[in-house]
Amino acid sequence: MVPRVPMNLNPMSDEPSRAWRLALLNMTLGAVFLAAIPAAFVLVHAHPWAMIVTIPVNACCFTGLFILAHEAIHGTLLPESPRVGHVLGRVFASVYALVDYDLLRANHARHHRHVGTTDDPDYDAEGRILMHAARFMRRYLRWYSIPVLALAGHALGQRGFSLAMIGAYVAPVLLSTAVVFTVGIHLVHHPVLVAKYAPNDDQRAVCIDFGRVGSMLLILNFNTHWLHHAQPRLSWWELGVHRDLEPIRVTPLEAWRVLRWL
Repeated sequence: MVPRVPMNLNPMSDEPSRAWRLALLNMTLGAVFLAAIPAAFVLVHAHPWAMIVTIPVNACCFTGLFILAHEAIHGTLLPESPRVGHVLGRVFASVYALVDYDLLRANHARHHRHVGTTDDPDYDAEGRILMHAARFMRRYLRWYSIPVLALAGHALGQRGFSLAMIGAYVAPVLLSTAVVFTVGIHLVHHPVLVAKYAPNDDQRAVCIDFGRVGSMLLILNFNTHWLHHAQPRLSWWELGVHRDLEPIRVTPLEAWRVLRWL
């Protein structure tokens, strides 16, 4: 029997002073994540070897942009100004490989309403990650996203910026996408893990536990997914604060073992 999360948790959005502190934290991180892209571009163009650093660092930054866009969907990016939060969410999602924020928002709402059912746009009954990823990208990217990115990359390449584009944007986005999708979408709802640990639970989700620091650095606590579904108004920060309430934790090794590629 999966224990229930206490319903008396107080999200930051319920207390104005805490809400503004969360907003300040989110805006500071958003500015840092966005600034990292041109900074890495300039650095790699001058010193190609810097890709060793910029690829993993910018991958973390792009993951952060995706999580902040997700926060905007739930109204926790700027708790006191959700409309402005949606505007910023569109910016963050667009920078993240031209993801359509409004499409993401609509599908994510359906995901929470119908999690783990055939009405869930993120549902994958077979647990095959490559097929699941292909369907996911088809649902969340507009038809023009990849051609526009390809043309932009080609134009920069023609001007001698190929390595800078790869080191600052292309490789980090691909690495970030692999992390976000694998850890924060596919595995946390994997049918084998859900059937084993939460067969009768409404949340139909688990936590892939990388520890307190690892979860923060890797994916801003988005892996604490059962708790996110139980309390969707908790911010990414509060998911870390209350992670001890997460009842269904799976080790990364066990999660890796259930992966089916094709």
